[in-house]
Amino acid sequence: AIGSPDGDPPNGPIYTFRGHTEEVYSLACSPIDSTLVATGGGDAKGFLWKIFHGDRASKLHGHTDSVSSLAFSYDGKFLASGSIDGIVQVWDVYGNLIRKFYDPKAGIEVKDIFLVTCGDFTPDGRIICTGSDDATLRIWNSENGENIHVVR
Repeated sequence: AIGSPDGDPPNGPIYTFRGHTEEVYSLACSPIDSTLVATGGGDAKGFLWKIFHGDRASKLHGHTDSVSSLAFSYDGKFLASGSIDGIVQVWDVYGNLIRKFYDPKAGIEVKDIFLVTCGDFTPDGRIICTGSDDATLRIWNSENGENIHVVR
């Protein structure tokens, strides 16, 4: 619950976004737009939405399991989503898919290798770091999706 200026108690929510059907596991706030929020949940859904405008949400399609990690780029232009299905995707702020990460060495989708549990952009926005259930830290080029390094 993030906001609804329609008479809720002063200590209660001011709006409730009702896009998810299961638990919300991840949340990220835009570093440049104080009303832009991304949420991910156990229902395999991700959303980009505006506080006080929950009915104008963009659904982030493509995940098949819980969306466990979300992070905006430093400039607020992109959002990375990571899921228990092992897929890492990068979106623009309108909910358009920009890149889906693949393992270039194996030539198969990331989900066949590991499950993403957390992640974030580096401050310059050029790198995405992800943590996984196989106890690795993976470093990715955010522009081309290349897996640069794996720390075991």
